[in-house]
Amino acid sequence: MKARVIYKTPWFLHPRLPCPRYHEGDQILGLTLFYFSGANFVSELAFLLAGASLGIIVFQSAVLAPLVFTRLKDGASGPFLRALFPRFFLILAVLGLGSALGSHFGGFDRGVVLGGIALILALIAYALIPSTNRARDEGRKQAFKVLHLASVLLTLGIGISNLLVLFI
Repeated sequence: MKARVIYKTPWFLHPRLPCPRYHEGDQILGLTLFYFSGANFVSELAFLLAGASLGIIVFQSAVLAPLVFTRLKDGASGPFLRALFPRFFLILAVLGLGSALGSHFGGFDRGVVLGGIALILALIAYALIPSTNRARDEGRKQAFKVLHLASVLLTLGIGISNLLVLFI
């Protein structure tokens, strides 16, 4: 069994030394902090983009959507959401593509697959937006409900794939 190498200084100060994926760091309130410091900047970028994607999903779901439905009155939420969601899914697609490419060039094969899954799910959700809007406009409540549920599940899938990029 190989001994774990722990550096107290950042990896970029020791460019010729092999760097583990995580460094054990200080303890705060009994929790050991781990610093990510892989030698490959591109693979680190993939992790950053996956985390950003996850953060955007959580912010949109936990903060933005409830705020829109409670604060915007008299039908103002509809036009706002119709402008927001195409951008939301396109941003998630770009982040998924960036994560997949960063993983590919960083040699992280699972990240390539998971970033690709996030990209495909975001593009599918983007493609569902016109059908969802049309169902809402035409008063087809059941079709809207199914399409909305599909977009929610796709967003959940994007979030899970990005979470797996961070923890696999």
